[in-house]
Amino acid sequence: MNNDYVWPGFAAIALAMLTPVFWLYVALSDYTDGIGYGLVAADWVFLLMGFATVYVYYSLRRKLHDHHNFRDLDIFLTMIIAVNVVFHLGGFALELSAPLFGDSLASRHESALGLNMLLTVACTVAFGVIDILIAFVLMRNSVQLPYPVKVFAIVTLIQGIFELTILFSFFTAVIYPVALIVLAVYFLRKPEMIEVV
Repeated sequence: MNNDYVWPGFAAIALAMLTPVFWLYVALSDYTDGIGYGLVAADWVFLLMGFATVYVYYSLRRKLHDHHNFRDLDIFLTMIIAVNVVFHLGGFALELSAPLFGDSLASRHESALGLNMLLTVACTVAFGVIDILIAFVLMRNSVQLPYPVKVFAIVTLIQGIFELTILFSFFTAVIYPVALIVLAVYFLRKPEMIEVV
């Protein structure tokens, strides 16, 4: 039997590798200095990461349905997908609309940077709350779910706590890839093994 979740598994692995590299680049480069001056390659990478994240979470929801008839997480996975769309597409749209923020490059940069920071903080808090709720729901139903999902719940709980602190949310650049690798293992397991809990 073919595994229908090979592509989500590969997407999770690719995203796990790309996420720390991207945020390390943002931290060490002058990327934020260029906000408001127009799109650069990193903006497109950020948008691509958003699409990949939505795909992975949607696939998680679908696999929980298909293999475990588990729907308790639907609302929270829908919420995390929505916040990801706002975060990634919103940041990209802000850069596209930078010319509307003023005539001078300096005013564009200041306005775009301020809005980006506001968007980032708001979405990070939302991510934290939703991740903790996802973790609680999965832990509450851990008996009926396979081992990788249980591990994902623990990692997601840790991630959510760090996100809520804002100050230490940068640790998610390391924690989130771990969660993605766990999801990749879950996606790539052979279908006949999935039913064994």
